[in-house]
Amino acid sequence: MHNLYAATTISVILPGKHGGKNIQGFFPRLMQILSQLILSVSHYTKKGMNMKTFKFKTNLKCSNCVSRVKSQLDTATDIVRWNIDLKNPERILTVETEQNDIFPTVQRILSEAGYHAETCHD
Repeated sequence: MHNLYAATTISVILPGKHGGKNIQGFFPRLMQILSQLILSVSHYTKKGMNMKTFKFKTNLKCSNCVSRVKSQLDTATDIVRWNIDLKNPERILTVETEQNDIFPTVQRILSEAGYHAETCHD
């Protein structure tokens, strides 16, 4: 769609800080940016369609414990989002992913830091 606009030369006069100068190529660039934004939103929406949530009991007791696993959880490619509830006596780690089984990843990350996780059965 933006190719139609890119093939057309459009001149726009913008008031204010541009001093009324002709701005050529404004609309083709705007259409390119909007196209990229639409594709990004579409990809994000498609990605979120298969999202699964898993909960794990952990022995992470405080924010210092969480800080020891934070960077690994943040950078794990299989984990989209995670959160830990330290107020819950079972220290529930909630993980959102597109994977069918994220337990091996969570177990590896926590065990490498000296902690453990087990699957919650609601």
